[in-house]
Amino acid sequence: MNWKIFSLKSQSELYQDNLTQFQEQIASNLPAYFLLLTQLNFLWLSFQLIAIPLSPSYGNY
Repeated sequence: MNWKIFSLKSQSELYQDNLTQFQEQIASNLPAYFLLLTQLNFLWLSFQLIAIPLSPSYGNY
């Protein structure tokens, strides 16, 4: 019985270690994700401002 409790505890500690490792990886890669997101947002905005008004079907609804 005592061995089973110890086994469960070690499993929980292992899970906690994996979780903190995963969170650290995400935190270290967060600036890269943010930059990618802002670049994609800028591309979409420039597409909306330039390509859509210049398209021939614009205004002919």
